Amino acid sequence: MTAIYKIAETDNEKQEAYRLIYNAYVANGLIKPNREGIYKLPHHDTKYAKIFIAKHDKEIVYTMTIIDDGPLGLPLGELYYEELEKLRNQKLKIAEAGSLAGKIESINTLHNLFARAFCYGLYNNYDCYLSTVHPKHQKYYERFWGFVQIGEIKTYKRVENHPAVLLKLDFKVCWDLLPERTIKLINQTC
Repeated sequence: MTAIYKIAETDNEKQEAYRLIYNAYVANGLIKPNREGIYKLPHHDTKYAKIFIAKHDKEIVYTMTIIDDGPLGLPLGELYYEELEKLRNQKLKIAEAGSLAGKIESINTLHNLFARAFCYGLYNNYDCYLSTVHPKHQKYYERFWGFVQIGEIKTYKRVENHPAVLLKLDFKVCWDLLPERTIKLINQTC
């Protein structure tokens, strides 16, 4: 499958991404259905959010969002405030990678979308990305992208009390953790 990868630019692209997140989250029991049929955080409406999308035949099939640590803070701060404050006190440039959703089963599309978000972090001189993920997905983030666990497993109200674990991708040290196939993909993408 050939996909186009980009940051959502139009209101239509953003709304389609919000609907994709909503449908995936409802299907997985992470949120309750709502009348609007979209899922977005207050952060999504700011200049601090970059909504990455993968389009196939003009339809968004995957999305993820990178949110800068701006005036609203990071969404994960409500659950992992202490861990976030420790990083802020180190004067690191931090962003949260989240709102991941897809409507197709394509690991290659997922990898390519992640690679673009990774390159965005490199080019914009981030020190790290943080992400809260369900523990069952933790090994993927660690093995393929070099994330490491920095917070204990907690119950996350935002996702209907499912468990979450805080992970960190440190752009300076992750290269030693990345498998060769990930490094190759990043080099091809960036």
